Amino acid sequence: MELSDRGKKAFNEAFESVRQSGDARLGTMHLLVGILRDGRSPAVRALDEVGIDLRGAMIHMSVLSQLERQDGEERVKGLLETLLSRFRR
Repeated sequence: MELSDRGKKAFNEAFESVRQSGDARLGTMHLLVGILRDGRSPAVRALDEVGIDLRGAMIHMSVLSQLERQDGEERVKGLLETLLSRFRR
């Protein structure tokens, strides 16, 4: 499967997000941040319409990264639902 230039840029941004956060692996939040960093794509506009923006995604990712290190995956899953509901506009 060939990615568009925009898709390649989103993946590069996601990998940069992994590097900046110090996480050991690429996760869905990193991909979301990579997409949102574009700022102009139809995906960004659609996410914005449901209240998901780059700032909120970065906050989510930071909190989740901290919790994964502390409490494990089960607690993170529950908190993710809470965070998503709080940060939607």
